[in-house]
Amino acid sequence: NLKDKNNPTLRESVVSGDLPVQRYCKMSSQDMASEERKAADNKIKEENLHKALGAEEVQAETDAFQCGRCKQRKCRYRQAQTRSADIP
Repeated sequence: NLKDKNNPTLRESVVSGDLPVQRYCKMSSQDMASEERKAADNKIKEENLHKALGAEEVQAETDAFQCGRCKQRKCRYRQAQTRSADIP
């Protein structure tokens, strides 16, 4: 991370003494990231959260089944995890 050309502020803060070496040794890679990288990571997290919290569930549509209530063949179905990871 110190040699990263896209993150000169980290190197400057260590060399100038603004960031103590003891603290630097305990920092995670996310703590060492540049402001641009942190902003990009936050944007990705927000997009993933938005995609995960969609308004409706993903469903498949087929004519292979017949609806028991209305007797039409235009049916939507979904699979749900019920017991363990290998049984849909």
